[in-house]
Amino acid sequence: MGGFGPRTDFPVTGAFLLNAADFDLDGNPDLAVATNAPETRVAILLGDGMGGFGPATYFGTPSTATSPATIAVGDFNRDGKPDVARGGGINIPENTNNLSVLLGDGKGGFGERTIFPLGIGGTGPAAADFNRDGKLDLVHSTGGQTNTVSVLLGDGRGGFGERTTFPVLGDGAGRVEVGDFNRDGKPDIVTPNARSGNVSILLNTCAP
Repeated sequence: MGGFGPRTDFPVTGAFLLNAADFDLDGNPDLAVATNAPETRVAILLGDGMGGFGPATYFGTPSTATSPATIAVGDFNRDGKPDVARGGGINIPENTNNLSVLLGDGKGGFGERTIFPLGIGGTGPAAADFNRDGKLDLVHSTGGQTNTVSVLLGDGRGGFGERTTFPVLGDGAGRVEVGDFNRDGKPDIVTPNARSGNVSILLNTCAP
């Protein structure tokens, strides 16, 4: 009837935003949690299939951050194992936001993060195949004074090219989402602009 039992809490230091996927390929959904202060990392909680989760295991070299710690999941190197991309971390280069990609091993573990620089501020990421080449790409908002969204095209091996930016109307671009808003079979982008009180839709112009 739409009701819920009492909550169960699972500790994660600095938990901010999360995503769910089967990271150890056992058929049970697991959790990937992007942590914020005091350190930006990725916490993985493996599910038992009965609504419970094991203790958090943390991945990624710790870094201090003031940007929102957001997270996306996708198979970025096309090995059939879910990987993680997370935003946040003003450290490389100095005073610049970055995007960290951690490749999964299919057992609930992840390799060391690879960093891709972004603009100052903003939030995201979201994953989709924007150029329809069969390889997942990433989009991340870069708010603040730049007020754009950045698309990084994937190489299918877990790497991403240099960002291409697209302006959005307003100020304070927030977390991006992806959907086919004009039903042409191509993933489009939407982002809210918090301080301007509007949302921006960017329709995909990739050739058929």
